[in-house]
Amino acid sequence: MLKLFRFDSGPIDEHQRMSAWTETLGGLGAKSVCDASPRNFKASVNGLKAPWGFAMLRLEISPQHISLDTRSRAGGIWLARILKGAGALRTERGSLVFSAGDVIVGKIPRAMRLTASAETAIDIVQFTEFHSGSRLTSLATPAVGLSLGADHGATTFLADLLALATARIGSISSEELRPLEITLVEFLMAAIASTGAAANLIDGSRSKNAIALRATQAIELKLSDPKLSPSGLADYLGISLRYLQKLFEDAGENANTYIRRRRLERSYHDLADPLYHSLSIAEISYRWGFNDSAYFSRAFKERYGVSPSQHRGYGRWREKACSQSHGGLRITRNSHLLGVR
Repeated sequence: MLKLFRFDSGPIDEHQRMSAWTETLGGLGAKSVCDASPRNFKASVNGLKAPWGFAMLRLEISPQHISLDTRSRAGGIWLARILKGAGALRTERGSLVFSAGDVIVGKIPRAMRLTASAETAIDIVQFTEFHSGSRLTSLATPAVGLSLGADHGATTFLADLLALATARIGSISSEELRPLEITLVEFLMAAIASTGAAANLIDGSRSKNAIALRATQAIELKLSDPKLSPSGLADYLGISLRYLQKLFEDAGENANTYIRRRRLERSYHDLADPLYHSLSIAEISYRWGFNDSAYFSRAFKERYGVSPSQHRGYGRWREKACSQSHGGLRITRNSHLLGVR
């Protein structure tokens, strides 16, 4: 079940707008400071959150400060496109000034302060650590976030895709959201590589970072191939197996472990996805490169603490319960939205 979140100060009496916005932000673990008169105050937000944690929203506000307590949501990646306006982001790691046209990516911090110095509109996406964001969470972003070059092709496609997606928040379905999420991550990885920003993300030389990003992209493309191996990957990249292993060791795990983890993560989410209920557990495991169903079951339970069949059963129970109690989409005004809980 997708959760839709909406708030618009426009229809609210001008003398109640700030208090309504304050109440809404309080439900988000946030608060706002605004010196404008009630007549000049504006705030709206339109977003969605998927059951697996992926979230997307458009925020439009008049000049103000918004402080976000994100301690319970640390561990993921956020992506933002500044549609209009200007301001700054501040975390415990420093500050970053932004303006219209900027595309920024960063890790979800313990706390963040957003300052809008003019009427500002921002498209924001959150990728969770244990799903699509897992490919990015090991990257060490500098300061608050990394500004991607807006004049590069991959960043342009990424920005346009994000704008199209947020414009359809009210009508997008779970079936459409899955490929959209994957595509956003692919364009984000390409944007990081094409702008030369990779050298700022992983300790080491620019060439080393470019190879590391190419390696993770190649793995995503080849996960369904049971013959995928570190040696084959090294040959594909034109580097030695020892050098490839060193790249992954620098990130805290070896190449085999990374490949198996990504296969398990893909299987985990497909097993709970209604889109794949017609496929058997074995078919899903084969779909992501496992050619031994007994080994897949053992590895799955070791990582997640439940068997594949138990996990699938939990997912179907949750889907049925949500469908019966909410009838599909749920819309709420006071919701955990910015840096979704």
